[in-house]
Order: sequence, then C-alpha cells, then structure tokens
Amino acid sequence: MLMKRLRTQISDPKVTIHSLRHRMKDKLRNTGCPEAISLAILGHSTNTVAANYGSGYALEVMREQMERVWG
Repeated sequence: MLMKRLRTQISDPKVTIHSLRHRMKDKLRNTGCPEAISLAILGHSTNTVAANYGSGYALEVMREQMERVWG
C-alpha cells in the first residue's frame, strides 16, 4: 500500500520505501545524532544486553534529534 502511494509521487524504480530509511539514517548521521538514538528512531535493535535495559529513549529526545534533521 505504501509503495503504491510512493509511486504516485516518485517514478524512479530504484526508490523504495526502504530507501527512505536509508536516507533518514544518513540525515541523522550528518546532524551528529548519537548512534543509539538513531537506532531507536529507525526501529533497529542493538546487539548488547546493556542496551536493552530500561524502556528506551523518551519521545522528546528522539523528537529533538529529528527536528535537527528536518529543522
């Protein structure tokens, strides 16, 4: 369903929904976003036990990093 919507806006067959995740990762890196917050924003997991403690980053913390990307 998302791909159909994307195709109404972008006709390049190389661009997919997954491409948007790659672009966001690049933008987060370029604004100096800490890797751990970047992983949380993108929904990726970490491979360490310690990283899984707690309930994750507050939405406010992730929002601040995203505002740096889009602000």
